Formats: sequence, structure tokens, C-alpha cells
Amino acid sequence: MKAPPTLIAAAETAIRDCRIKPNPVSGTGEVAEVARLVLQLPEKLVREWRPYLVAGELDVLGVFTHKTPKARWTDPRDNKSKAPELCDLLFVLDCEEQGGRTRRALLIQAKVADAGTTLGQFTVDKNGPDIQRYLYTHWPKFTLTGLRRKSAPFNIAPTTPGTCPGTRYSCIDVNAPAPTSGWWLESAQPAIPVARAGAPVMYHGTFNATIPLGEALHAMVEGTLGAPLIKGSEWERLVEHLEKVAESRHNAGKQPPDVVATATGTLLPHVAAASLFMTDAGAFFNEKAKTGYELWTNGEPPNDERPLVVVDGQAPGFGIIYVRLVSPEWRGDIAT
Repeated sequence: MKAPPTLIAAAETAIRDCRIKPNPVSGTGEVAEVARLVLQLPEKLVREWRPYLVAGELDVLGVFTHKTPKARWTDPRDNKSKAPELCDLLFVLDCEEQGGRTRRALLIQAKVADAGTTLGQFTVDKNGPDIQRYLYTHWPKFTLTGLRRKSAPFNIAPTTPGTCPGTRYSCIDVNAPAPTSGWWLESAQPAIPVARAGAPVMYHGTFNATIPLGEALHAMVEGTLGAPLIKGSEWERLVEHLEKVAESRHNAGKQPPDVVATATGTLLPHVAAASLFMTDAGAFFNEKAKTGYELWTNGEPPNDERPLVVVDGQAPGFGIIYVRLVSPEWRGDIAT
């Protein structure tokens, strides 16, 4: 699908607003930044994309859940079991057009930018974070935690190393100047590092993310970024697993240690939704089994009286942002 380039700047504005304007999340670190994005992007993205959608339907759902599923596999380097967190954020783009329905997914591992460095620069440390970088580089077969029933092994490795369309590292710069959003993605799946003579391959180091997140969202709409969720594929099964984890944690109403409300006895507001040109929003969101939230319609949310959410940046957590388009017609100069 062709989409106007103006969506990029609009998305960048929405993402930036999630970070710099008053919001219900406090705290620092990757988890806090992901929570800010997930809990606020539905409203803000719908509002910013609204002027460019002249017909069709746009729904955005955000779910911030906790204790992100871990990917477990046997590392061939030492034959030991490893189990880093799978991701910080999952984007799903779901588009229904006259020609059919397509869905794409993007797993993101977020890192806060190095202080005092150029935009998009981040560091992966030794003794843990480098194991996660190894996972994103090679994608060995892995199982996932998060549900009572153990998953069958997942295999999302691309045929050609370094070409996985659905996994990226991201960098978040909380001091990024306007108009940038402060979120960038690496341009590709991590490449296999080149080892020095006589030394083992190292997966820690300093890296650069150069693609603005708003540009990445535009690319997902156009179908040039994200892994296709083909029926019966490994990617479809993986996304379904992550959605079920988020659903089960939300429905259980758990009070996790990494996100707490300052108002005693208040249900944590970890689900948000916004819609534009809705036809049957309730049926869609109920089908996704995400309940217990206020449905925002017509792109205008109610006055937000949600309690402050405090996020411990060192605790685990991950988010899902689900963007759905139905028969969209865009305003703008689009080549046909």
C-alpha cells in the first residue's frame, strides 16, 4: 500500500509527545520509555494521522505488560542454556484492503542512548546484554516463557543471515532535539561481528541506530518493513504467543513490581486504545481479548484522570502496539 510521506513527520510528532509532555509514567530507562510510548501512542498517533486519512478506519491499541517472555535456547559456544528477554516492544500492523488482508510484525529491543553522544548511539554491555545481541544476530531456535504451557520451539531465522525483516535494535535519546522523536532503529538485523585474529567473536560494543521510528511505522504501512504474518507461519505463531501473554497478565489483574499506581487500590492503566472512522471497534478489540479499558472514539480521548504510574527502569516489562487500517484512503500526493 502506498502512504503519504507526511505520515512520517506526523508519527514523529506523536512519538515525541509521548516522551516530553505530561504523562502518567515516571521513571527512567528502557522500560519507562516503552511504557510511555505504549500507553499514549494510541491517542496521539490517531490524532496526528487523522488529517491524512480521508476514508477508511484506523484503530490503535497499546498494551503494556510485565515480566516479558524470555527466549530460551542452548548456546553452541558453550553448550549452556541461555534465556534473555525476547523484546521490549512489539509492533503489529494489520491492514485490510479490497485485495485482502496483510499483517506485519516488528520485534524491538530498546536501549537508552549513551550520554553526550551523537543521535542514535547506544552501547551493549558484556555479561548479559551481549547474549541478547547474539540472539538478535543469529536467531537460533528458541522456546518462550510466559504461559503455563511450554511453547514448541520457534524458528524465525532468515535464510540469509542479517536479513530478518521483523527484528531491530532501537535507541532512545531522552534529550533529542525537536522535531525528532528521540526513537531510532538500526537499519537492519544485527550483523555477525568480525572477530580479531585469534580472538572469539564479541557481541558487545557501541552501535548506531539511524532510522526514525516514525519512518519505520510508515515503512510498515507500505509493507517494506516487518515480518509478514502468513497463516500458519512461525511469525504468526510467535505473535499469537506474545498476545496471549499480554492478555493473560492483563486479565489476571496482577500488580507487578515494575509498575505501580500512586493511588492505593487503583487498577493500573496499562491498556489504551484510540479509534478513527470506527465501524465496529468493540468487536475488533473484543476479538483481541483485551478488555477492561475505556474505548476512545472519533480520535478524541476523554479527559485523562488516570493515576500516575511509576516505572522501575531496572525491572522487566514489554509492550505491544497494534495498528489496524481498514480500506484506508490517504490525503496527499501519492504515486500510483
